Amino acid sequence: MVLSSLQQINAGMNPLPALKFTRLIIIPFGLLSNLSLINLRLPKFWFKKNDKQKKLFDILIWLGKNSYIIFLSHTIGLRIVYAFLTNQIEMRALFLVTLAWLVTVCVSYKLLRAKKSKAIISM
Repeated sequence: MVLSSLQQINAGMNPLPALKFTRLIIIPFGLLSNLSLINLRLPKFWFKKNDKQKKLFDILIWLGKNSYIIFLSHTIGLRIVYAFLTNQIEMRALFLVTLAWLVTVCVSYKLLRAKKSKAIISM
């Protein structure tokens, strides 16, 4: 998926359709990912939760609590990775942009943690 998107962008395609979630190649991946999460809420008699499932559940709760920061910062983070992989920007400038991005994400994380938000799903 990622490689096909990068190839399309490098070939001159507009990034918006190249990265669109409704592309045919991405729909099965998203569907299977969402369906696999059903396992977390099945009744206990179907299977016993082990340590790996608890860790996965904890990761999903963390992602849910931090979804706002992830939503706002993921495009810049991916753009930094893309600029690094394709040598589109000088290393010093890339370092400064990455540092500014990380500081902004960390400050945002600390400010949002101060609100003491609660998880909607609990185990």
